[in-house]
Amino acid sequence: MPQPLDIVLDDCISRIAAGETVESCLARHPEHAEELRALLPTIAQISTTVAKTPTPSKKALGRRRLAEEMASLEREDAARRTRKARWWSGIGPRWAVAGVSASVLAVLFGGGTAVVAASGSSLPGDTLYPVKRAWEQTRLTFQQSDEGDAKLHAQFAARRADEISQLLEKGQIAHVEEAEAQLHKHLAQVDKIAASLSQRDQKAFAAVEADLEARTAPALARLQAAALGAPASVQTVAA
Repeated sequence: MPQPLDIVLDDCISRIAAGETVESCLARHPEHAEELRALLPTIAQISTTVAKTPTPSKKALGRRRLAEEMASLEREDAARRTRKARWWSGIGPRWAVAGVSASVLAVLFGGGTAVVAASGSSLPGDTLYPVKRAWEQTRLTFQQSDEGDAKLHAQFAARRADEISQLLEKGQIAHVEEAEAQLHKHLAQVDKIAASLSQRDQKAFAAVEADLEARTAPALARLQAAALGAPASVQTVAA
């Protein structure tokens, strides 16, 4: 069974960052060769151009080069799209997707894929937090099923709850509101998808509900405990 495109793209990002060629990645994943052929050359070029220290100037260079490359790719794709309707029609205006992914990659290749790993423990207000959030958005963009979307939103809701707990415990109240808004946004997305699934796929609906409970219940319990020791002005977060 072919792997999902988002997982394949993650694998190729890591391999290119480690020195593997684009052609090698294409050969490794022939089932996604058409999609990858459009994305990987840009990834490889950014990887070799931007040094491995994620300084602001190098990240800015990556973004500028990325914008130039993506503009060129979009022009080339305008003619190619009519000849390759199978994939393009299935995913809509996917150059928007490529733009999201590549924007993240412009940052990633400032410091290798280790930047994404390092961003995993970042909190709102931290330097790497935008990388963490952007990578989450990229995963959502490449997800191609309602059930998969719901599970990702549940996972990210649990992350936001954990982040709020840590912010409260550290007394970093200034960024609590931002994380709280995102927490409610993710939960609302799960509810929206679950409501749709309940009308057409009871099995998927039950799976989404169970996954939401499993992922968020422990995180929300920790959040409630953290909120008890927080200033009264922010105790409503866990209510």
